[in-house]
Amino acid sequence: IVGGERNDIYSNHNGREFSKGIVEMTGGNINVYRFTHIGASGEGEFIMSGGKFVCKNLATVGRFGWGIGKCTLNGGEFSSREGLFIGESGKGELIVNESGLFNAYGEGGGITIGARVYHGSGNGSLKLQGGKIITKFIKKGAGTVNGVEFDGGTIEAKADAMDFLCDLGEIQLKEGGVAIDTKGKNIGIRNCTFKVSGGGKIRVLGGGSVTFENVAVKFDGTPAGTYVFAEYEGEGGEFKDASTITSTSRRNVKVSNGGRKITLVPKGFVVIV
Repeated sequence: IVGGERNDIYSNHNGREFSKGIVEMTGGNINVYRFTHIGASGEGEFIMSGGKFVCKNLATVGRFGWGIGKCTLNGGEFSSREGLFIGESGKGELIVNESGLFNAYGEGGGITIGARVYHGSGNGSLKLQGGKIITKFIKKGAGTVNGVEFDGGTIEAKADAMDFLCDLGEIQLKEGGVAIDTKGKNIGIRNCTFKVSGGGKIRVLGGGSVTFENVAVKFDGTPAGTYVFAEYEGEGGEFKDASTITSTSRRNVKVSNGGRKITLVPKGFVVIV
């Protein structure tokens, strides 16, 4: 537990200060055989730039109602067999940068944002700004998603999952965009709105399919001409139900032959050759 005082889980603290804790890991190996809590019922922060951290159960960032947790992965590997709750019942934030890696390595391992399991609201945020996340899914729990941002980095699929990205609300798709490696799996993006800035796009590889359901695209400003929202790289793979994507900026969604490229074209746009 980084930042937590279990005796006060359900009390009002009676005017006492929150406990605070910070751990910085630059190398070596740590194995935790039970739970890992960053910001259990106090304020906790974990910063990793190297080494390997393995949780052989469930990891949480912001566990109980007033727990505040922050996990920043700049390098090394943080692995959790049962995945990660970002804001289990408290407030949590996961930031993956540079060469950082989060790996939900167990059979059912995924990332739940705003899980809200115990008392409290359960709210969380995720920023992928480089590095990689390996997971079965990233989805909203019973709590609140405070923000998801993609500005570089890769999300790798562990299994077939139609809720691979699910119920995340507005996702900031910035200039660095995001790469999705399907690893041959068939995945879905459901109930998400991508707010695009700086021409950010989704790059997909790995040969599997990506199915869209209730997905919208809106822009920060007005892009000039045609905008490429998602594009497949490498051999195989296709986008499914991409024609159902909606745009909030009077643009038509166009899907290429073979379903490997999704573009948004201004209405009334004419090309003369």
